[in-house]
Amino acid sequence: MKIILKFPIIIVPLVFLLFLSCKTSKKTVSDKLDTIEKFISETIKSNFTENDSVQVIPNNDKSFYLLVAETAITSATPTSNIKIVVINAENQEITYKNQYSNSLIRWFDNKQLLLTQFLGIVDQVTDKSKAYILINCETNEVKEVNSDIINNL
Repeated sequence: MKIILKFPIIIVPLVFLLFLSCKTSKKTVSDKLDTIEKFISETIKSNFTENDSVQVIPNNDKSFYLLVAETAITSATPTSNIKIVVINAENQEITYKNQYSNSLIRWFDNKQLLLTQFLGIVDQVTDKSKAYILINCETNEVKEVNSDIINNL
C-alpha cells in the first residue's frame, strides 16, 4: 500500500515537468517561424517590386527558402524572366541571388536548386534546347549538368 502512495507522488511531478518542456519547445519553434517569416517579408520588400508576385518555396527540411518572381511574357518582352533569392533559415541571410531568362527553377534536393534554361527560340522543346544547371545554396557553386542525370531521377 505504501508503494502505491509513493508512486503517484513521483509520477505527477514528472508528468508536469514533461508538459512544461513540451510547451517550451513549441514556443521556441514558433519563435523561429515568426523570425524567419519576418526576414522573408523584409527580403521580399527589399529585393522585389510591389508588382512582383513572389512565391516562397521552402526545401524539404525548411533550412532554405527560395523566393521567385516571374515576369509575364508580353509583346514588348517576348521572353520570361525570373528573379530568385535564396534565404538560409538558420543564419537568416541571403545566400544566393540572381535573374534568369526563359528558365524554370525548383528544388533538386535540400541544398541544391535545379535551373532549367530554354535556349534560343523554341518551337519544340527537346533536350538540345534545354540546359540544366545545379546551384548549390551553401557554396554558391553553379554547374551545368547532363540531361541524363536529371532524366534518371
